[in-house]
Amino acid sequence: MQKQRKVIKIDLTFILEKGEKISREIKDIQYTGVAYVMHGFGSGLATSTNSNVSLGTGLFSGKQIKREGSIFDAKSAYLYVTNKRLVFCGIKQTLWKANVGIGTPIAEISYKTIKGMTKGIKLSNPCIDISVPGERGGIDTVKISFLSGMFNKEKQVEKEKERNDVFDEIMKRIR
Repeated sequence: MQKQRKVIKIDLTFILEKGEKISREIKDIQYTGVAYVMHGFGSGLATSTNSNVSLGTGLFSGKQIKREGSIFDAKSAYLYVTNKRLVFCGIKQTLWKANVGIGTPIAEISYKTIKGMTKGIKLSNPCIDISVPGERGGIDTVKISFLSGMFNKEKQVEKEKERNDVFDEIMKRIR
């Protein structure tokens, strides 16, 4: 008598590479990458001689600043841990529901590009900081926050264990 294998159907929103297998799926996370924001000063003056004609002058100066790990840039995401990379997919939302499915990939990190990692806690959520080469040179930090809720101690312990398991799995792959 042969054993029957249970087949699980997964509708992925990305393509697996040859020989790539999913080892873990993580929900209830936030992905925070690097954002470049413009800070500056602006002023203007407008006068109207008739109802149709106006004059205007303006002045703007600004500076682009690299911002890492800001809660304002965080995206709710779903994480696939594979044997070759980490794939972060967005969360589909509707007007009435926050999480109705898994969206398209927003980022991926190959294990070959990871330069370092640390575990921590941000806003009472367990997190992992991953250092990767930046698009503009230097090192950028990507943060994975495992959302646990501030006052739910049981879920916080569960998410901390999940963070530790993911951290250990990534460490095995980058060594």
